[in-house]
Amino acid sequence: MFLLNVASCMLIILITCVVSGESILCDTCTCKNSIINCTENGLMDILDLWDHSDVLKDATLMHFDDNGIVHVKQLPPSKVRYLSLRKNKINKIDEMAFINLKLLLELDLSYNSLTAESLNPDIFKINNEDTSRPGSLIHLRLDYNNIHSLLPHTFKELSNLVSLTLAGNPLTVIDRATSFAMSSLPMLKILNLSNTSLNELPDHLLHTPRFLEILNLSNNKFTQIPQGLDEAHALQRLDFSSNPIKNIFFPKMASLKVLHLSHMPELNNIGPRAFSLLNVLEEFHCTHNNKLKSIDPTAFSYKLNDGLESELWPQIIKLDLSYNALGYLDSRLLSRWDTLEELNLQGNKWICDCVNQWLVSTLAPMVESRHPEFLNDFT
Repeated sequence: MFLLNVASCMLIILITCVVSGESILCDTCTCKNSIINCTENGLMDILDLWDHSDVLKDATLMHFDDNGIVHVKQLPPSKVRYLSLRKNKINKIDEMAFINLKLLLELDLSYNSLTAESLNPDIFKINNEDTSRPGSLIHLRLDYNNIHSLLPHTFKELSNLVSLTLAGNPLTVIDRATSFAMSSLPMLKILNLSNTSLNELPDHLLHTPRFLEILNLSNNKFTQIPQGLDEAHALQRLDFSSNPIKNIFFPKMASLKVLHLSHMPELNNIGPRAFSLLNVLEEFHCTHNNKLKSIDPTAFSYKLNDGLESELWPQIIKLDLSYNALGYLDSRLLSRWDTLEELNLQGNKWICDCVNQWLVSTLAPMVESRHPEFLNDFT
């Protein structure tokens, strides 16, 4: 009888602890279905909640943003697929901190105080049961930390990584160690290096990630287009906005379809054949360039080596030249204006004379039938 009572008491205590743990978690955080949101709750240690709650074990999305977390310790097993620790004060992550999160696909560590030394390669180790199988992590955000460079083997456990964001870190240059770290990501498709104070790229940086499709180099200090871009054979989208470049000429980029060149403070003209090696370009976004006054009519066209000097153009379907200082637009800039799906010319300083007559008689009616809003102040 005594043993039965003791057992009953222990069961009651156990049930009470579990219920209490769940109550503390969901009173402190927002719990909905498989989503746990612990944003702005003054947390110093994730384990203060994790240790006492079964709810966390089954959650697939977890947000611990805007807290006071400094040190990330090894987390218990969970089914989480997305874990966000952004906007904390993290400067230390234990080795194998995420090893028990075997379904983790996306990890957000942005807006913290991480350095190269903080990023021990083993912190990203996810699966320790099968050493031949790489971890599952495919998206990693390290933007807006204090990373000046990367150790060579930082990403050795991330051979499946598809997306890497390093924006807002004070890289300044990509040294040999950093270049080696990036080249160890063979499956990388998306790379964000915006706002990192770069003024050049190593020539062969983009050779190894042969599946790279999207590259963001905006808001840096480039004064010329890096010739190493021709190594990015699969690159489809490039954002090179907000760089102090005066002269534009792009190397051959056989797969590039979308190009952004906006908010360029020193760009005053786009010269002959500037984009002549971008033969499959479909979208050109060139806006808010306050000094851009002219675009050469041959900027996009290229000549065939057929003995006849035949001229060809890429099939541009989206052209945005809004809010520049353009006075003239040559009809020869594109071969087919009638195939454009989007065209935005507003916010320029168009000159009303015979040279621009085609804009009024031919182009304006075409645009008006599709996007009349793009003709605001176009008179």
